Amino acid sequence: MTTVDIIANRKKELAALGVDERLKLWLKIHKDSELRHNLLGVMGIVCAAVSSQLSQHPHVLLVIGLAAAISTALLTFLNLKARSITYINAWRMLERAVTDYLSHEDARLEAVGAARTDAEQYIQSVLHKI
Repeated sequence: MTTVDIIANRKKELAALGVDERLKLWLKIHKDSELRHNLLGVMGIVCAAVSSQLSQHPHVLLVIGLAAAISTALLTFLNLKARSITYINAWRMLERAVTDYLSHEDARLEAVGAARTDAEQYIQSVLHKI
């Protein structure tokens, strides 16, 4: 068997475990959480800056001030940054095991399964605290 064949077979084994889908999902959750965190933060800053310049228009000031307050509250309440960090750390744990499995002949599929379990437990333990 050639190295290419071994890697192809190992990728099939990983697909059977659902590792690729799990990695894609965790990376997507990380990116989505990071994006939402940044959007809420920018929205809060922009609304606060705009509202500080609108003393002449009290009704507009009220709406923009409420938008700033809501976006800031959501930013704090949803804790999106911690969620983002949690999922990228879990992704790294599993990705490292997958890379080792694909690049070392003596690596075992069980190590990937164990890394997946460890990463899932890590996510649960951190998200439980948030």
